[in-house]
Amino acid sequence: MVNNILLKLKKSNLLAILSSFSASEIREFDDFIRSPFFNKNQSIVSLYSYLKIHYPVFSEEAVDKRTVFAALFAGAEYNDGFLRTLMFSLVSLAEEFLSYTEIRSRKAYYKVNLLKAYNRKNLWKQFEKECKKSLNEMNDTERRDFQYYYERYSMENEAYHILQKKYFNRTEKFHLNNGIYNITYNLGSYYNITMLRLYLYILNVKELYSIELKAHDTEEAFKALDPLKYKDTPIIPLFYDIIKMHLEQNSEKYYRVASNRLHRDLARLPEDDIMEVIINLENYCKKMIRQDKDEYRAELLKLYKLEIELEIYKSEPGGLSLNMFISVVKCGLGENDTQWVKGFINTYKKELRDEIREAAENFAMALFEFSAGRFQKTVSLLSGIRHFDLYNKFEIRSLLLSAYYELSMFDEMEASIDSFRHMLANDKFISPSRKKYYLNFIRVLLKMIKMKERRDTGMIAEIREMLRTPDFILEKVWVRKKLSEAETGFR
Repeated sequence: MVNNILLKLKKSNLLAILSSFSASEIREFDDFIRSPFFNKNQSIVSLYSYLKIHYPVFSEEAVDKRTVFAALFAGAEYNDGFLRTLMFSLVSLAEEFLSYTEIRSRKAYYKVNLLKAYNRKNLWKQFEKECKKSLNEMNDTERRDFQYYYERYSMENEAYHILQKKYFNRTEKFHLNNGIYNITYNLGSYYNITMLRLYLYILNVKELYSIELKAHDTEEAFKALDPLKYKDTPIIPLFYDIIKMHLEQNSEKYYRVASNRLHRDLARLPEDDIMEVIINLENYCKKMIRQDKDEYRAELLKLYKLEIELEIYKSEPGGLSLNMFISVVKCGLGENDTQWVKGFINTYKKELRDEIREAAENFAMALFEFSAGRFQKTVSLLSGIRHFDLYNKFEIRSLLLSAYYELSMFDEMEASIDSFRHMLANDKFISPSRKKYYLNFIRVLLKMIKMKERRDTGMIAEIREMLRTPDFILEKVWVRKKLSEAETGFR
């Protein structure tokens, strides 16, 4: 019975919310619940005071319901229903606190609600003064995200409605200072930024995973959009060019246009949007590299270094992602910037999430050791990696096969290939295009084994012919290097 009670409290919404609070939020929430405006129940304050002592660990022993009740109400008979009521009330206050802090974090949104209150109470003088002040403050905002345009629209819209009430019989007053145009422009900017971001997400997901996403509405909205109408909102034409880059991948002009726009408007773009743009430019570079356009390798490394310099990756949930960490390492090594890569691994591994740090570092160092020709060390590092994500588990297997080849461990290689095939066949989420890369890589490796074992020069020509197919495999540079070595060695 006690264990069941313990389990329920440990997994309660209350502890989940409190565990998410920062140290400063824990202190602020204490002030929040002690304010009689928000809470007049001292038992709730006592409950929080007890739980706060055990933040952030909340050990099972400390938060056992009976232990908590005894600490709050010494000598009283345990009352599960009463304690549940206190917990529910504390959760409600925590949710109210989260909502309040979210509103407070966006000053303009706070002002919008104040203007709505003035409007509702017909406090026109106060409204006009506050509205003018707030709009002037917003004019000074250099980096304007989609929320900026929504908040700006909300302010302009409230101003329009108050003019309608104040001058209901003088319509000319409603339209002064481009009021209607400002409302539609800001609402349109908010809508189009949101739509373009969503469309970009859909396009990227379709490339990575075998998932069907309905995109008809976003496709139609994109076709109807004229980006020139939003030249004063720089992220809209930039997102537009990025999407055109996705849709017309054979036309490299959209990459160049988007790259130039990014650098030109960098100071005016919000961090989240800069990151979205950089990631899409990076992905385009990777596609071009797979099509043997090696000039994009240097472009890709420049983008990675820009992202690191601006610390844009920190705006992502969880900070530095596993995929970015590994991709930067691979790119730097591909450009023979080994000293920079070693410094990057040592510095930025600390910014990875605790649960992936060791595995990510081992994979990164395996890539580093492989590039240095230390293949036994590569195998040793890779064999210790566990619990990787969908994308990188295939990358790890590919690197392991390459290291086996370098060591002429063909029996291990063939066994690993068989396991790799089963892994690919059973995976339901990897996209068909990405699965194709790995299956083609397996085909090439099997031919390379025969080539090396038989010293077959004819097999070299056969593999080279396979590599002429655009977008065939991910590791063309390494394969071509092995072919050249074999050709020289067989003479």
